Amino acid sequence: MITRAASDGRESGGERIVPAASTIKIFVASAFWRSKLDPAERVEMPAVPWSLADKRAGPLTLGDRALLALAVSVDDERVVDALAVAKDSLLPYLLPGRDLRVKTGELDSGYHEVALVDKSLAVAVCSSPPALPSEVAAVAAGVAGRSLQ
Repeated sequence: MITRAASDGRESGGERIVPAASTIKIFVASAFWRSKLDPAERVEMPAVPWSLADKRAGPLTLGDRALLALAVSVDDERVVDALAVAKDSLLPYLLPGRDLRVKTGELDSGYHEVALVDKSLAVAVCSSPPALPSEVAAVAAGVAGRSLQ
């Protein structure tokens, strides 16, 4: 089942709780940027072969790591800008010409897509059991299209 919410407040399946998967990174990064941690602090981390961070030379800063977490309530421009580089969503193909900031999340138990459309509408579609990414993106595009008309 895919959770749907209409612009008039109606929803379907909203009472179900599903794990956040990688979409939780939006809130973690937002909390980091509001914290007193120094984003310029360099940190050594163990190598992970699939990590984008490991492809860069030298130790990364805490700020680098916060933004990289978003690449593969959001009001900090650094967080919003980092979401613009994510390329794992089909939503840009369904809403061409729109300013999209997207984060997807996937677990065995669900597939989610959270998007900021034209910096004015937040859309979150969560599925459990996992729907296909194309189905989740289609629902998100439908909600965004109806709400921005």
